[in-house]
Amino acid sequence: MIYRSLTLLVAILALLSFTALAGPVKVHDNQLIVKMKPGKGPSALAATGLKAVSHLRTMKLSYDTYEIVRAPGGEDPFEYARKLEATGLVEFAYPNVVKTVSTLQELEDGPAFWPDDTYLLNPFDRVDAAWENPRRCQWGLLWTNAPLAWNYTTGKSNVVVAVIDTGLKFSHPDLAGALWVNEDEIPGNSVDDDGNGFVDDVNGYDFTNYVVQSGTGGDPDPTDPQADSSAHGTWVAGVLGARTNNGRGIAGVAGGGRVGETGVRLMILRVGTNANITVDAEVAALDYAVSNGARIVSMSFGGPSGGAPEQNAVARAYSNGLLLVAAAGNVGAGNPDGVDLPAAFDEVIAVGATTIFDNTVVYPTTGLVAERVASYSKKGPELELTAPGTHILTTYGTNNYSSDPSTQFRGTSAATPMVSGFAALLASYFPAASNVELRTMMHESVVDLPPAGFDEDYGYGRIDMAKAFASSPPPPAPTIPGDADGNGSVGPEDVAVIEDKFGLRQGDAEYTAAADTNSDGVIDELDLFAVGLNWGKSVDDL
Repeated sequence: MIYRSLTLLVAILALLSFTALAGPVKVHDNQLIVKMKPGKGPSALAATGLKAVSHLRTMKLSYDTYEIVRAPGGEDPFEYARKLEATGLVEFAYPNVVKTVSTLQELEDGPAFWPDDTYLLNPFDRVDAAWENPRRCQWGLLWTNAPLAWNYTTGKSNVVVAVIDTGLKFSHPDLAGALWVNEDEIPGNSVDDDGNGFVDDVNGYDFTNYVVQSGTGGDPDPTDPQADSSAHGTWVAGVLGARTNNGRGIAGVAGGGRVGETGVRLMILRVGTNANITVDAEVAALDYAVSNGARIVSMSFGGPSGGAPEQNAVARAYSNGLLLVAAAGNVGAGNPDGVDLPAAFDEVIAVGATTIFDNTVVYPTTGLVAERVASYSKKGPELELTAPGTHILTTYGTNNYSSDPSTQFRGTSAATPMVSGFAALLASYFPAASNVELRTMMHESVVDLPPAGFDEDYGYGRIDMAKAFASSPPPPAPTIPGDADGNGSVGPEDVAVIEDKFGLRQGDAEYTAAADTNSDGVIDELDLFAVGLNWGKSVDDL
């Protein structure tokens, strides 16, 4: 571990406005996660001759059983873990280290799908004008060609993304309809209706202080209790899945909006606060994601290694087909030895951040530069992909957006959900693809920033969401008979369209095929019949 002088620490703090700087690894309550050898129980530890260890609880996962113990006062937990392993009674012991969110905080051509969300091109109504001033719009989506990718898919509701983070401000209107719903659970009846071991887990679960053995300590409400200015999980959720094309706020990467698509669903798994995410909570959340149908896992946090418990949880999730994405971390925080964990594990896509601004805080007069790796983004051989991470507009608090410089989302935390959202788009369009195949597609759908080839600054490169779809023809928009105005649903407005065009024939200037619902070449009373048959239906129901 490298210890920096106080002067250097102060200088870095002033320059980058980090909330935490590298230092001694923190361990939650001097706890260790221990796996006993077969036939050995935690009571055997009392006979080792070591200074007394306190057994706190047994953690039964779906694939293994761990013991949570507390090292005696005055004992270094890392050294004590080595002592436990030396007894021959345990397979491994590792401190329950604390992680933090990976955020810098401060109080081409072709057909495209252009949603009507306010901040996508804010305050302009032309793409070229937005490019002239990326300081005010969702430049990261434009830069990564998301609108071209949206011509193929905007995200399907059967793709579930587990957001393992600090929870969510559920009242934010731009996230309405974005949540995964456990259909087999009856809300608020205090019964585990689906028998998955969790009571009332309708949209996810709060694993903070959760005791796996007894099923107590956590709760079914993964609301982020932190102030709006610290609601990190809400920021992440917005980048990834804010509802798109709803006439307000921001566009999420995989937030739906294309006819027939309502966006991916977000499984909210709370594991702590910005500064205190414990490995046992992370491990339990990963287990839940595997068992409850998640396809993608987004983790915008990190720190030092959580040892075998964390490695096992990550490996198991990946072997079960989940695609795992995590923040590489910010310089001066998290893992003092390099890229943060879990991002640095082989099974996880480690995400770094790029920028086109000459400062980490972006004001209307902030200068622009050629795209480069952000000064705060960690580098290393484990880095796999990069994405825009500075000045990322997102959902903020209970009913706001991070358009003000004091609330902008920046850091590898901001780049991570952009990559997770890209993965969700691919999973929506290529439903049969494995996590390995999706990962390969992402490696190949990049802009290779210099130096050429794979490198420790950018990994395979900065994501370009459109490249992965370039060899596929855009799918036709789904239709439903009776949808005379082409808005994706059948109702009174379609009657009005047919009445307005009544009597027109194919070849007439105002004739439209949509209003000719039975395709007989004339718009008449027979077309109203199709409206009646499909009244109230929507392409979203197809």
